[in-house]
Amino acid sequence: MTLPEDMLATANRESNEEAWRLADFPAVLKRASFHRLACVGGQFQFRGPIGTAEMYWLNADSAPRRQGEDWDTYVGRANSEVLSAFTQVVEQTDFQAEARQWKHLTEAIERGTMSDPTEHLYFVAYFNRNPEIAEPCAPPNGGPATQLGNSGVPEGPPSVS
Repeated sequence: MTLPEDMLATANRESNEEAWRLADFPAVLKRASFHRLACVGGQFQFRGPIGTAEMYWLNADSAPRRQGEDWDTYVGRANSEVLSAFTQVVEQTDFQAEARQWKHLTEAIERGTMSDPTEHLYFVAYFNRNPEIAEPCAPPNGGPATQLGNSGVPEGPPSVS
């Protein structure tokens, strides 16, 4: 899915997934509601010149759309659930301690390549559009629309790229 430009204005687009600084994400979620996009959730990551460290165990997700739930109700509920979970994780997590779990981040701090890992902290979020409405930025000739990630939570050991 191609996100609206006003949602992408503050996005980090250094990888194939858009991500936002923690201070920017609540406003992006409001814009998603305005555009009738449901946030299915996301994960916290350190990004930057030191590579990516995805903390897949720290996520903020919404419950799936309920049977019979109209789209606008789902958007409001899903976005509210994600914001609540996002806020809780941000308030309860020591991201400095999380950064110390990654050898390449610890080495970057020791070398002076990075002083504060939270300056490289982002939230990768995934959004869904109403399936009954055509993708506005669909490719010509009726080809499949480009997808922005998936709604699943990655599993396995921490990834570094």
